[in-house]
Amino acid sequence: MGIIKGSRSLGELRAAHKTKASFNKAMRMDAKVRLIKSGKEQKCVVCGAKENLNVHHIRPICSFADSDLIEKINAPSNLKFLCELHHNEVHYGH
Repeated sequence: MGIIKGSRSLGELRAAHKTKASFNKAMRMDAKVRLIKSGKEQKCVVCGAKENLNVHHIRPICSFADSDLIEKINAPSNLKFLCELHHNEVHYGH
């Protein structure tokens, strides 16, 4: 796995995957690779933890149009590292 090849749109990527889980995994892996390659330090931006990191989309994937390109959605400027605890707090409030 790695960066999604070519200039694919969100809709094209969704159509290429048979399941939502497969699509989500591809998006997560692509986002992680792009964020690591950007040189951002691999630590939670809230607490500084360096273990159990998740990549968080600042602007949620669901807010993009199907015509938006993956490279826009997974741009390092739209991503940040959060530890599992803080990622859950952002999404679920606990």
